[in-house]
Amino acid sequence: MAKGEILICTDSDCIVDNNWIENGVALISNNENTIFGGGLKPRTNPSWIERLWLLNDNGETVQQNDLMGSCIFTSRQLYLKSGKFPEDITSGEDTFFSRAAKHEGINVVLSPSLSLAHLGSPTTPVDFIKRQRWHGENYLKNPKESIKDKTFLIALCYSTSLIISFSSVVLNFWTLLFFSAATATACAGIVSAKRVKRARDMRFKLRDTFGILVLDHFYLTGRSLGILTGLIHKTMKYIAYDS
Repeated sequence: MAKGEILICTDSDCIVDNNWIENGVALISNNENTIFGGGLKPRTNPSWIERLWLLNDNGETVQQNDLMGSCIFTSRQLYLKSGKFPEDITSGEDTFFSRAAKHEGINVVLSPSLSLAHLGSPTTPVDFIKRQRWHGENYLKNPKESIKDKTFLIALCYSTSLIISFSSVVLNFWTLLFFSAATATACAGIVSAKRVKRARDMRFKLRDTFGILVLDHFYLTGRSLGILTGLIHKTMKYIAYDS
């Protein structure tokens, strides 16, 4: 419904800096064929989950590679060229839009100067896992694209390890349990290492290593549940169609 030549996306539970709009408009006005976005920075007095997930206490880094719906600055022309947002998925439409823009040869730049605080970020383990399950539901809607996603492959490996672990307990295969649990921890460790590297802030490495690893176990647990949910939805849809 927007009528302007410059389109700005954010969420109703985000807190932006006073010069956020001016900064974003200046960036897209001075850079042709470019869509800009920002990252997330903690709110005042963040929970340990938010702090260790963002790893961005000073607001100077951006964790993700793709645009987030909470922070997008684009011209109308580039928005239409990118194919708009898909309306048939429940989450990840911003990632889809970001990758579609890159596919069209549009530059996608994430600037820390546009980062904002998202008050809707989970603050408890249960809410964090629920959020990640929600994000993981759409993996199976486009398997050909998902199989290229490293996060999906890690989550698939993690979920497989969990299934093997539970089966090993039931069948008393303790050696298999050890290896499957070690594999799951390795998956979480890969995610942790990637996030710490992106943060480019060495201060928390030793102090918060255990908390970061635990949080990434929660992350992959949620994504695994999302894959399971997506599989159930896909199966039910197939059964309904077949009947």
